Amino acid sequence: IHNASQGGEESMVNLKATVFNLYMTDKYVYPGCPDNNCKKKLTESILSKGYFCSLCNVLYENPAYYYNISIIIKDCSGEFWVDVFGSLGDKLFGMSADDYKKLLQSGNDEKLRNLQNRINYKTFIFQVKPKVTFFNNSLKKKLQIMNIEKLTYKTEINRILQSIN
Repeated sequence: IHNASQGGEESMVNLKATVFNLYMTDKYVYPGCPDNNCKKKLTESILSKGYFCSLCNVLYENPAYYYNISIIIKDCSGEFWVDVFGSLGDKLFGMSADDYKKLLQSGNDEKLRNLQNRINYKTFIFQVKPKVTFFNNSLKKKLQIMNIEKLTYKTEINRILQSIN
């Protein structure tokens, strides 16, 4: 994967890796515009009850919630910070961002621990794309998740058998 990040932004790599440092936090979701063509982060209105989208110039009573997750995954070559957005968070968490936000607000610590245990230290197949950004005048390399698949014994055995052939 380290070599793939040299290949430019178009390079995509499948990476079998394990999720680390996943904590149940409200930072993984943001209130966004319910318009599917927008999804911009909304600001809570001070003057009236609701959330304002500066792009659509509309005040919404309730926002939609979207995933914006930054976690560490590890494989045999090292550890990587990755970004998981939108419906890929649904795949990772097994629930929509709206349902996740409701679970956080419910205060049901047992369900939150069960969700965390279902994901933390589990191995997935991540399709990743290297992403280079500038932050504080320095170059930062990150991986953006393009797809997530659950690791199943059947597909893993088939992959190993194909590599032997």
